[in-house]
Amino acid sequence: MAAALLAIAACTDPFDLREGEPHEELPEWWLIPVTPQLVLEDLVQLYENQAASLISNLAAEGYRFLPDPSDAVSFPDAKELDVDDEERFTLSLLANPPTLTLTPSRPDGAPVNDEIELYRDYTLTVASPFGNEPPPVITAEGEAVFRLQRSPVGVEWEIVEWEDRRGATEWSWGLMKLELTGGG
Repeated sequence: MAAALLAIAACTDPFDLREGEPHEELPEWWLIPVTPQLVLEDLVQLYENQAASLISNLAAEGYRFLPDPSDAVSFPDAKELDVDDEERFTLSLLANPPTLTLTPSRPDGAPVNDEIELYRDYTLTVASPFGNEPPPVITAEGEAVFRLQRSPVGVEWEIVEWEDRRGATEWSWGLMKLELTGGG
């Protein structure tokens, strides 16, 4: 026992990361998502700060994006998107810096068994990536249903499933994803 204590005392800092275990630097605006609402705040900040690579920090293992069923009219092969598709879409979208607002569309309930659904009306506006064709900006509006869970290995929350529901506009968030990634 004394040898173990002596070995620990000999370390300059026993809590330092070992060689080969890089510490992931997060931007100063990043909020550790210890509540479901903070996950969505980070999502908005991710868009505003053009930090597509952080999308995987918000997604659970097995993450799925479910496009609105009406998007299949434009993209018959529309499919669920995984976290790799999501990052690819976000990178494409951030080439034309977007604006994003999320507004609660229903009151947030309490988590049940470390799971919760959050409903948010969204408005997503991006400069048209389709050359000089009108309109100069594309706006998607609708409702997003975020199904979140508490991480099985910590106190943070993560998105398990993101369901898109098209609003009254021609574009939905999912349709933008499909269009910008070449159909998923």
